[in-house]
Amino acid sequence: PLIEEARAGRRGTALVEGDAESGHEACCVELLAVPITSGGATEGVLLLLVDLTERKRLEEQLLQAQKMESIGTLAGGIAHDFNNLLTSILGNCSFLHTFERLDPEVAAALDQIEGSTRRAAELTSRLLAFARGGKYRQEPLDLHRLVTATVEMLRGALGHHIEVHLDLAAPTATVLGDAGQLQQVLTNLLVNARDAMPDGGWIRLATRAGGDDTVELVCQDSGCGIPEALCDRVFDPFFTTKEVGKGTGLGLAMVYGIVENHGGTVRVEGREGRGARFTVTLPLHQEAPAEGPPATAEEGARPKAAVVGEGRRILLVDDEPVVREVGRRILERLGFSVVTAADGEEAVATYRREEGAFDCLLVDLTMPGIGGREVVALLRESGCQVPILLVSGHSKQGEVGRALECGANGFLAKPYTVAELTGELSRLFAEHRA
Repeated sequence: PLIEEARAGRRGTALVEGDAESGHEACCVELLAVPITSGGATEGVLLLLVDLTERKRLEEQLLQAQKMESIGTLAGGIAHDFNNLLTSILGNCSFLHTFERLDPEVAAALDQIEGSTRRAAELTSRLLAFARGGKYRQEPLDLHRLVTATVEMLRGALGHHIEVHLDLAAPTATVLGDAGQLQQVLTNLLVNARDAMPDGGWIRLATRAGGDDTVELVCQDSGCGIPEALCDRVFDPFFTTKEVGKGTGLGLAMVYGIVENHGGTVRVEGREGRGARFTVTLPLHQEAPAEGPPATAEEGARPKAAVVGEGRRILLVDDEPVVREVGRRILERLGFSVVTAADGEEAVATYRREEGAFDCLLVDLTMPGIGGREVVALLRESGCQVPILLVSGHSKQGEVGRALECGANGFLAKPYTVAELTGELSRLFAEHRA
């Protein structure tokens, strides 16, 4: 029909998209039929073919990135608000646990509340990971060592009916990142593969050199696979093909967020009944990793040492009234004298008005107006030398690192317990005395 239109003297265009063959990308071609005329009569047709495959692929990537960015912003905002609520619940719960001779039934009820709150906090942490909530501990890591350690850790959880094959062939596999977060990526990919093979099968973890100074990690399984129509949706938060109650839909979203936050990419290939293949690409790092096994979040946790305020004066800064109240209650219970501020501007004014009267500052990172990072920078510029501890239920990529560079002495994620807060304060006071 296109050529017939041109023969009739009318210029025409058509877009032709082919189906992807196994292992090949679907092509996209634009056809242009231009009539060649002479003396008002059509003597021929010029047919042009323009390969739009690459442009279409880039457009789809851009749309996907924009969609994920929008969802990430929404997810991060929701997680921030939820973490403030959870801070109040968990903080009050652990505050009540500090009292002796609690009725056993009351203590049991508090334990249940605390357990449920921690599970809710885990969900919000996954949302934050998807929203690229920041790399809290960056260090050179041997990806091969991390893969081996994670597989060993999960041997029992994967089950005897799953065979895991390692093919760590990349000549260089040093990356810069957070060991705990990258281990979470591996864990989620392995667990996702296991769940796709209830009757058993195999998982292959392989590394290879990528282009442009990158390393690729491939996780392939022999499971039920992913329908091609769903491959573009597997990283969306809350999207899951599992039965109700058997999945939150946040595991792969968390993988996507963490990998993006480490400057990498993740893609999936799959067909129903033929297994799935996830490829994570990370930039290589030149500095050699430290010797010994990578420090995971659990191994790197600080002891929950007790601290006594001993009359020390602390400035507590948070824009959420309920968080300020539970923080004040906990700190006073520990023997601190507490002064509160509802925002960054009030915090700076209070400190400058009573300069020398405070032994520590506890500052929320994310506040309207003057945020925690700006508070730290302003106070350090004016000569403030006391320890400053940042807390937040949500931090944008790099925000924690920039605040620490401005002079903050530590970071505590919301929600936190009395033990976690006291442990961090103990560390700050010990380092400050040293």
